[in-house]
Amino acid sequence: MKSKNVLWGLILILVGMLFILRNLGLVEFNWYNIWQMWPVLLVLWGVSVLPVKEDLKVILMVVVLGLSTWLALDTNVSWTNNNWEETTVKAFHSSQSFSIPADDSIKKVHLELDAAAGTFVIKNTSDSLLEFSKNGWGGNYDYIVSETLTNADIQIHRSKRNINFYKTSHQIYLKLNPQPVWNIDLDVGAALVKFDLKKFKVSEVTIDGGAASFNLTLGERYPSTDVTIDAGASSFKIRIPKNSGCDMQISSFLSGKNFQGFKKIESGHYRTPNYDTAQNKININIDAAISNYTVIRY
Repeated sequence: MKSKNVLWGLILILVGMLFILRNLGLVEFNWYNIWQMWPVLLVLWGVSVLPVKEDLKVILMVVVLGLSTWLALDTNVSWTNNNWEETTVKAFHSSQSFSIPADDSIKKVHLELDAAAGTFVIKNTSDSLLEFSKNGWGGNYDYIVSETLTNADIQIHRSKRNINFYKTSHQIYLKLNPQPVWNIDLDVGAALVKFDLKKFKVSEVTIDGGAASFNLTLGERYPSTDVTIDAGASSFKIRIPKNSGCDMQISSFLSGKNFQGFKKIESGHYRTPNYDTAQNKININIDAAISNYTVIRY
C-alpha cells in the first residue's frame, strides 16, 4: 500500500469527522482557519517522498494531521487575514473546444491528460484524431502534439495562466479516432471518470487520481490491454467482455469487492477461468485506499 493512498483516506476521514462534530455542535471552527493550514499539504508531500519505511510515513502523516487539526480548532491561535478578499483568485465559468486532425500514417497515440477536479468522459468516435470539449468552472487547457512517422503524442494540461484556487470543477468530453492504438494516461484530483472504450483499440490505460469514482468499460478490439489505477478513497465499476481473459491484482484498505466470474488466486489476486485460452487479455492493477470494487463481465 502506497503511503499517499493512505493519506487520501486519512484526509477524507478527518474532514468527514469535522463535518459531523460541527453539525452536532461539539466543535466550532472557521473554514478560513482550515484554509490557512494549506502549507500542511507541502509537509505531507515531503513525508510521502522520504526514503523511509511506509509504516513510518503513515505514523508521521497521522501526527502531522492531528497537530494541524488541533491548531486549526484552537480558538487561542490568532490568524491573520492577509487581505483574503482582495487576493483570492475568482473562479469563472467557461467553455472550450478544439480538435486535432487525423493522419492515416499515425498507428499509435499516447494521450496524456493532466486535469483537476471534475467529470471526464470518453465515449464517442471522431474522424479527427481527437476532439476536446470542456464546460464548467475554472480555466482553459493548453495542448501539445508531437508526431513521428507512425506515432503521436498528445499532452493536454491546464493553462498556467488560468489556474484558480477554488471552483475548478468542470466536465471534459473527449472523442477519439477508432483507427490507431491508444495509450491513455489520466492524472486527476477528485473526479468522476467515465471511459467507455469498447469502440477503440486500447493498449494501456493509466489513471492517477485522488478521491474518485471510476466507471470503465473495456472492449476487445486489441489483443492485450493493461490497466493501472492509483487512487485514494474511490469507487470502481469496471466492465470487461466475457470472451476476454482478465487478470486482476488489487491492493487496498477496507475495501468492498464484487467480482463475478473470477477465481481467487491468492490475496488480492483474481483471474477469469478463460485467461490462458482467451484470444484477448486484460490485465488490471489497482492500488487504492478505502474503496469499493465491482467488476461486470458483459
